[in-house]
Amino acid sequence: MGGAIENRVRIIVEIIRGIRLRLGRLFPIIIKINSTDFLSTGLSLEDAVAMARILETEGLDGIEVSGGMSEAGRGSVWTGLRAEEEEGYFVESAAKFKAALGIPVFGLGGNRTFGVMERFVREGRVDLISLSRPLVREPNLIQKFRLGMSAKSACLSCNKCFNPWGLSCGDLKK
Repeated sequence: MGGAIENRVRIIVEIIRGIRLRLGRLFPIIIKINSTDFLSTGLSLEDAVAMARILETEGLDGIEVSGGMSEAGRGSVWTGLRAEEEEGYFVESAAKFKAALGIPVFGLGGNRTFGVMERFVREGRVDLISLSRPLVREPNLIQKFRLGMSAKSACLSCNKCFNPWGLSCGDLKK
């Protein structure tokens, strides 16, 4: 199953120590970590949380919780829109990290609806929301949310933003 937790997280510990040595405590360090890789003999949520605890003691300032890998047939970039009740498909895992850590935890996973994202934070399941594809589609999405001009991202989760010509919304090129 990958060996001792301390050995599996060692490279990240060394990186954090190196950053702290060169840039000091005031430089923020935030990482993205899988909560699980969805492989039967792979990374478990419990192991990922244990790794995060070690990283927090080393000076990590925040953690973005994701999951999956292509070999498992499930990654963090799933195609297709989800119903509002299925948005934030890694938020429940992120809530487990939040319960175990004292640093900010970012939730992600198909977040498209402002009200849903706001609820995740208000309920204390996560401290912050991460967005990627919606911001590729609409770089000014946060401003639209703030001004009440939009309640939901126009992103279709088609994954056409990942293309050989660079990161851009492929759906807008129709």
